[in-house]
Amino acid sequence: MLRAKIFNWKRVELVLSIMQCSNCGAQARQSRGDYPFTDIKPRQVVLKDVELIQCDCCGNEDVIVPQLSSLMAALSDLEPSGSEDAISFSYAPGKGWFARP
Repeated sequence: MLRAKIFNWKRVELVLSIMQCSNCGAQARQSRGDYPFTDIKPRQVVLKDVELIQCDCCGNEDVIVPQLSSLMAALSDLEPSGSEDAISFSYAPGKGWFARP
């Protein structure tokens, strides 16, 4: 006899959305927003509409970067510029990372 299991998908989504701060270990929330990617010097790069993990206790903010190697390849293709204007990058599933005008 086969038995069907019934899952409470709302509870599963809730459990998946609870995050922990990498700095202090407190409960953190997940959101979307822009993130200044400061690992690339001397250019200023802003990642647009990415997932962020934000801690209300200590103020720490971590970014979830999908396909990091794809982003790094796109950044390595940038030409050096004397301009201090930030370059915005967005991610699209199936397309990868691309520079925004």
